[in-house]
Amino acid sequence: MLKSIILFSGGIDSTTLLASLLNDFDSNNILCLSFDYGQSHKREIQSAKQITSIYSIKNHQIITLSFTEFAYSSLIHNPVNTEGKIHTNSLTETYVPFRNMVFLTYASALAEKLCIYDIYIGVNKTDSELFPDCSQSFIKSFEETANYGSSFIGRSKKLRIHAPYSSLEKHEIIKIGLNLGVDYSITHTCYFPDEKGFPCGKCDSCKKREEAFNFLNINNPLFKKE
Repeated sequence: MLKSIILFSGGIDSTTLLASLLNDFDSNNILCLSFDYGQSHKREIQSAKQITSIYSIKNHQIITLSFTEFAYSSLIHNPVNTEGKIHTNSLTETYVPFRNMVFLTYASALAEKLCIYDIYIGVNKTDSELFPDCSQSFIKSFEETANYGSSFIGRSKKLRIHAPYSSLEKHEIIKIGLNLGVDYSITHTCYFPDEKGFPCGKCDSCKKREEAFNFLNINNPLFKKE
């Protein structure tokens, strides 16, 4: 029986979170939910498939959505700058309007249908500081709204949105994952990979990944070009 939904991108945070959840749940109790929304880093979908296969997750859904009508993010359109310049509105170039709002709304609707009461999202401290829909205040507000705006309001048990890493730095999350035996070489981080999916090494996401492993004095495990 399914007991939880995890928003699963195939990146460091969501992979660590999945490994952690598997300490509490059987793999058959977890539904991994990935989204193909026209992102430039579509390689993450391939990573998500590979990782869920390794962890024997039978319930993995990949949902196709489109943000092209309203997103100005370089993750949706051709990248203007791989180093993530800041817009005049103080949001990074890779900000996608309401992305987590849409993802969590979809997950909540699915949870209501399947009588699942726990949704997990792997946002970290840096995400929470840079993106408004990754903040702890947003997560808490969304949880309250989801319960008021659905049949959960009539139930004795309420929907819960868990963001256990929202106050943790990337290196702290990696340390948790290493203790759980996570193989980070199969996770994908890069926003602007090449046509074969290899990381650019220049974008903010690649830099933050490198910094996190350097902090731990560990080589950054990546699949390499031949």
